[in-house]
Amino acid sequence: MACNTVQVNDYSRFDFSEGTAKNKKAYRDAHWEEDLAKAREAGERMARTNE
Repeated sequence: MACNTVQVNDYSRFDFSEGTAKNKKAYRDAHWEEDLAKAREAGERMARTNE
C-alpha cells in the first residue's frame, strides 16, 4: 500500500498545508530503504506467482 507519497516535485506551486513538503521528505528519507525492500519483495512474489 502506498501511503504518504510525494505527489509533486515542487510543493510551492500548489496550495498545500504548511509543512507538507517537509513532512513528506522527512518520511521518505526515514522509510526509503524499507519501502524499497518491500516493493522488491512484492515484485518477486508477483513474478513467481505468474510463472
